[in-house]
Amino acid sequence: MRRFQPAGIHEEKPIPIFRDRDDRDDRVFDVKSIDRNPDRPAADLSTLTPRPPAQSSLTVCPGQEPNSLYPFGELNSAARSVLAAVYDGPFDTIAYEYQPVILTKMPSFENGDAQVDRIQVQAGDTVLGADGNLVTLKEEVRVRPAGCRADDCVIPYNGTAPLEMDQMLVTFHLRPDLTWSDGTPLTADDSIFSFELHKEADIDSFLLERTQVYEAADEQTLQWFGVPGFIDPTYFTNFWMPAPRHAWSVFPADELPSIDIAANAPLGWGPYMVEEWSWRPHCAGEESALLPRGGWIPQNGQDQLPLHPGPGHGSVRIDRGPL
Repeated sequence: MRRFQPAGIHEEKPIPIFRDRDDRDDRVFDVKSIDRNPDRPAADLSTLTPRPPAQSSLTVCPGQEPNSLYPFGELNSAARSVLAAVYDGPFDTIAYEYQPVILTKMPSFENGDAQVDRIQVQAGDTVLGADGNLVTLKEEVRVRPAGCRADDCVIPYNGTAPLEMDQMLVTFHLRPDLTWSDGTPLTADDSIFSFELHKEADIDSFLLERTQVYEAADEQTLQWFGVPGFIDPTYFTNFWMPAPRHAWSVFPADELPSIDIAANAPLGWGPYMVEEWSWRPHCAGEESALLPRGGWIPQNGQDQLPLHPGPGHGSVRIDRGPL
């Protein structure tokens, strides 16, 4: 940095430079002594005010236009790149291990948030048969009784006597400080709403069919109960990504993939939110930044589709990359 040297002062050494490492402007406060007269009053540094940080922005430069931003639809890679900035989590994988993002912890048998209970079933109940398929319990249906994990303990149901089978129960705890980008608190009911949307659209039918109950115990706690006999090794992922009930429930579920509030400008809890949709023919971004979900996104472009900053954050823009 070029420094002003007053006349008559030689070899002046400035005091250390202070840099705000969190500010992309890399702003510098440079304060130096220009008089060694000990009688001169010290400078009042309290009057120095740093410039406010410039609003950050990200530019997404995909090779195609996002087909939709409805998070539960059939998304192309461009849409997934944008939604990585709108949502974060609900959990990520780091070094091949799941890490909580909007949950306080990943459920496990060790922390008590996952457990297997013995429950009584009877004829007419839906259970998981010994062959891994869902069945209605009736005479001669082959099942695994409680505690059975191998083929040599499979039994045929006699059709009358009570039978005990294993049922998984998993508890999820939401962080209490979560809010949607419009400021509305994010609660367990938003995950229940997502579960309802998935059921209506038959998204991820394998898990839906093997879920007996998915319910909110309180505003930050959800519980998943599997169908008797279903012992899921990935039980800790049986959580439905929240959807904003307060904003979307006024519309029929089958219309959500095509209306602006869900398909073009969905509310999220991540660091960015969509402000408008305006597809442009080129990408002007140059610098790059790594988003939390792992997508490279160029910065400082112009004439792109802007995504407005969420509270306390920056903005994102989308533009077409070189074809």
